[in-house]
Amino acid sequence: MLVIEIKNTSKNKYKVVLEDGMTIPMYKSELEKYKVSLEKDFPSEEIQRFYKEVLYKRGKLRVMHLLEKSQRTEKELRDKLKSSYYPQDVIDVAIDYVKSFHYVDDEQYARNLIEYLSNKISKRDIILKLRTKGVSSDIIENTIDKYYKDENTDELILKIISKRKYDKETATNEEKQKIYRYLSSKGFSYYDFQNYI
Repeated sequence: MLVIEIKNTSKNKYKVVLEDGMTIPMYKSELEKYKVSLEKDFPSEEIQRFYKEVLYKRGKLRVMHLLEKSQRTEKELRDKLKSSYYPQDVIDVAIDYVKSFHYVDDEQYARNLIEYLSNKISKRDIILKLRTKGVSSDIIENTIDKYYKDENTDELILKIISKRKYDKETATNEEKQKIYRYLSSKGFSYYDFQNYI
């Protein structure tokens, strides 16, 4: 397969682009070892050997490293590997690997997020956060129903207002605008909190 681009992406890392559009992340030493150079053929058997000897293992290690720092959704991991130029089949192998050990579990991620945020922001905002993290609608629906502490919206708003030391009777227009923006940012509609500001 013809190499049409070799681009330095960081100190020692390169993105190798093949004529079919496939990208492969390689280090400088690997370019030399596998004799990869611009406008030269990178034979399929050498590509397969590189995958087998290096890339599958590196993809798994990269995902494990990402999970060391914090819990992530499958989509977040896939996006991270894709942004590092890993080919789709390497991404699939790496994700399957961590899933086999239950290191990535979107349902558990959703449960943890719901339990952590349910007394801080609205149900609607939690759902939005889960969607932006790439959690499927089915998982969101099931975990929200199971784990969302169905605290009364009014009680939650009063709790937030109290925590922010807001007093409706003495609040200035500026303070009212500030609490309005804050509650809105937490996913509450004006209808939810109009009586409290």
